Amino acid sequence: MSHALQDWHANPGGLPTMRWAREVHEDRFFAETAEDDFVGVQTYTRLDVNAPRIVGHLSAAVLRSRRLTQALVLPHLRRQAVAAVPTGEAPADGVRRTLMGYRWAPEAVGETIQRVANLFPGKEIVITEHGVATNQDTERIDYIREGLRAVHRLIGDGLPITGYVHWSMLDNWEWWDGYGPTYGLVAVDRTNQTRTIKPSARWYGDVARANRMPT
Repeated sequence: MSHALQDWHANPGGLPTMRWAREVHEDRFFAETAEDDFVGVQTYTRLDVNAPRIVGHLSAAVLRSRRLTQALVLPHLRRQAVAAVPTGEAPADGVRRTLMGYRWAPEAVGETIQRVANLFPGKEIVITEHGVATNQDTERIDYIREGLRAVHRLIGDGLPITGYVHWSMLDNWEWWDGYGPTYGLVAVDRTNQTRTIKPSARWYGDVARANRMPT
């Protein structure tokens, strides 16, 4: 099983909600894969869960109640998710985002790998997905480069990372967003299925053939 993990961050007020959300969406699956031959990791972004300090105590109390969690916390998280969807306008928060509305954070994969390595000392780790939805191919190269640098540093630290798989080869169908967000190293014209190799594909191929970190 490949784990879809985020690089979670929170201030003291948001810590209870962050821990709850991370447990619901990520941690409960680790027990099911503890005996697997390797851990698959896929990461695209960083998530921030921040709130005034006093809210931390209230959140901790609310999250102990399933009914209150469903009534108060889940709608709030859904509103945050909807607000992150790009509208074609500049983001109000000034944060650089991808076509998926994700925070631009190619280095986040390094943080999730480190967390998995701490949870499963010595177990083989494979990055099964890492990429970016963008219609600017130079951004794709920048994103892959920064992600690979983060991975390379961890390999240098001795972590048993044995593979990196870019997402994706072709511009693909996203479940909620259709063909809008383009992830591929190869473009696809949906009117006639013509494939066009992007410069990022050739750049990535050069890196793979050289088997060394790009400058």
